[in-house]
Amino acid sequence: GLHRTGGSLTGRQRRRPATRPVWRTRLLSARPRCENQPAKPVPEIAVQARKRQGTDFFCCLTLPAGDEHFSFVVGGWGGAVTGISNVDQQDASDNATRSVRKYEVDRWYSIRVAVGDSKIKCWIDDQLVVDLNHADRKLTLRAEVVPSKPVGLCCFETRSEYRAIKLLKKSK
Repeated sequence: GLHRTGGSLTGRQRRRPATRPVWRTRLLSARPRCENQPAKPVPEIAVQARKRQGTDFFCCLTLPAGDEHFSFVVGGWGGAVTGISNVDQQDASDNATRSVRKYEVDRWYSIRVAVGDSKIKCWIDDQLVVDLNHADRKLTLRAEVVPSKPVGLCCFETRSEYRAIKLLKKSK
């Protein structure tokens, strides 16, 4: 699971994703939601993340988009695939948001996701990597990251650290 170490969260997981619903962390001073309470829109979230060791994704941000949820996966499927899971029942390794990038161990990456009424935009180090019109798309979550709902953070087959987690009201 994820735990707090100094000023950052550390995640380590081997079999299932290490998940932490962001709204429960003291770093955000937010209140936990009740199961029956609908998720409030989160227009934008930013986090700094780094992979310490491992072979798969070191950052997966889960957010609501309308009544649905999606995840922005950074460094999945062996450590290089980045994109949105799931779009029209296809995960990030198989849909149009997929990109392949090299991620260095022990390097901090600035990751930002903005959700609009019809657009999802994702940046890594201020470079736009996803620009998805989701108005006519079906967004779903992989079963492994459902515990991250409504807003959450996880890693898989890796040890990762997170800091500077921010929920923003307006896109930059």
